[in-house]
Amino acid sequence: MRIKQIEIKDFKAFAGEYPSIKLDGKSLLVYGENGSGKSSLAQALDQFVETSTGMLKFGDFKNIFAHANDGFVKLTCEGFDAAGNPDPENGIYEWSETSDMVGQDLFVDASKTKGFLDYKRSLAVYLHPKDANRIDVFDLLMRNLLSRFVNPVSRSTFGDELGVMEQRVRAYWYQGNLNVLKRHLRDFNAGLSAVLKELNTKASDILTEFETGVTIRLAPARLSYGRPPKRLKRSHIGLFVQYYGRKIHQPHLFLNEARLSAVAISIFLGSMLIQPSSKIKLLILDDMLIGLDFSNRMPLLNVLKKHFNDYQVFMLTFDRNWFEIAKALLANGWGACEMYVSEHKEGPVGAEVVIGNKPQIVQPSDSYLDKAKKYFEAFDYPAAANYLRKRCEELIDDLLPLSYKIEPTNGFGSREITKLDGLIDRLKMLFEDCEESAPRAVESLLRLLKKATLNPMSHHDLESPIYRVEVEQLFDLVDELANLPRLKRQICLKAGSRAAYHFTDATREYSIDIELVADLLVITVNGNSRFNKAKWKIATWALNGVEFSSMDLANHQRLGPDIIEKTCAQERHLEGIANGVFGPRGLAVTPPRDVLAEFKVTNGGTLRDLLE
Repeated sequence: MRIKQIEIKDFKAFAGEYPSIKLDGKSLLVYGENGSGKSSLAQALDQFVETSTGMLKFGDFKNIFAHANDGFVKLTCEGFDAAGNPDPENGIYEWSETSDMVGQDLFVDASKTKGFLDYKRSLAVYLHPKDANRIDVFDLLMRNLLSRFVNPVSRSTFGDELGVMEQRVRAYWYQGNLNVLKRHLRDFNAGLSAVLKELNTKASDILTEFETGVTIRLAPARLSYGRPPKRLKRSHIGLFVQYYGRKIHQPHLFLNEARLSAVAISIFLGSMLIQPSSKIKLLILDDMLIGLDFSNRMPLLNVLKKHFNDYQVFMLTFDRNWFEIAKALLANGWGACEMYVSEHKEGPVGAEVVIGNKPQIVQPSDSYLDKAKKYFEAFDYPAAANYLRKRCEELIDDLLPLSYKIEPTNGFGSREITKLDGLIDRLKMLFEDCEESAPRAVESLLRLLKKATLNPMSHHDLESPIYRVEVEQLFDLVDELANLPRLKRQICLKAGSRAAYHFTDATREYSIDIELVADLLVITVNGNSRFNKAKWKIATWALNGVEFSSMDLANHQRLGPDIIEKTCAQERHLEGIANGVFGPRGLAVTPPRDVLAEFKVTNGGTLRDLLE
């Protein structure tokens, strides 16, 4: 079962009715500019499910500029069984002044498994007073994340148990009441220990994905009662943190925000993984990545793919750059939309009154290529060409490693290359450095079209004619760029490093040491790795204990200094050296099937090991 369509009218930031959001994929990525109602969309989903518990009334969330009482939040739900038959609970569900979800089993179950996290809620993990000696997450877990989790010992939810005990501990004491409280406390503590054991495992698994060097452990105190005054005592769940194996005192002061955010996210998502199943499993993430840089945001996408494939995820952000990157990486099973805001006016002509901002939905969130196609079909060739230029820049930027996208400035430091000319030059350089045939046809076509088509279309230029065929050529160019191989190069041995080969048989014991002239690189092309054509020098060789041997057992002697110097000065590829070692002037044996596996480097591994 999944939500297929969302419709909202006069809910919080939503003034009036706006175009419905349709979910083509299972999950949805949303970009919203400030004030667009993005967070209201997240809250509408969260509170729609919560209203099934009977705790929320639509009127409390009504838009303040709405005159009528016809606002609503509607969700269209759709599901099928294994045989392809529609689920009997398919349909449109409405939350409004006259309709709610109270008692709807579909959403009652969803309320127990739903997860909603925004930046403010994540602060509960580490926003503590400076003089606090520990992080206490009891309220976060027991009154929020796990409040509806069923205690495996008592079979009641932790939230209900806590509420009952807080009522009983304030009641007038008599022995029967006290015995009931003791039983509740015993079951509560036993169930909490069992659940936290499972949560520790799940949260730690997720935190490992962030590679922060941080490990965590949640440890509960045994909840008890005291008098006077009559109250529950030791309601604590300590969050104990280690950083690269060292215990951290006051982690909320020691760790930076990125690591603390990773801890908070891991606890939150870990609590989701131990929840029971339901037909609709929702995970709503509203700008929860504010405290994470890009290197720490990427692991979250891996976590979602790895652990939350069976969830319908709504991820909302006001960071446009992150939205575009995530949109590209979450292509399968994800849809994307954009939210903007415009003034909402009502009244007679000439006397319009602004009654608030009205969200505007752009769906789907088209790529540069999709936008170019739409403008091309509308015969707006300049607009189509500009979006194709953006797509070309996007593709080249994606093909280039970071080191190829920066250049030194005249003074101190460096700057990012953003102009198309510079990106083209760096793409050509990358192919040359990787010893791959440079895409000459693509480069020539790109420069030609940039000069003839792209630049004039970006300016008020009435002299340069715009032809449909030129824009069609641009579409072909984009296809060629999209199909270029992905290249990567990495140093695995520095110049001056050595490798050695050793051979023995019944009559000979031979060894040779060779030295790198320039760095040895691993070149990866579309996932397939090879070495660059690095050159080596022979440092020394020996046969049967004779260094710089003539390799002639019939006249076994050391070669003269001139021949040795000349031989050791030659720079050759490994293949050339191997041909000399195994050829008629060397050992005169059948060459091994894998020469790389025969030459060992100083760390004890082989060249083949380095490559793999």
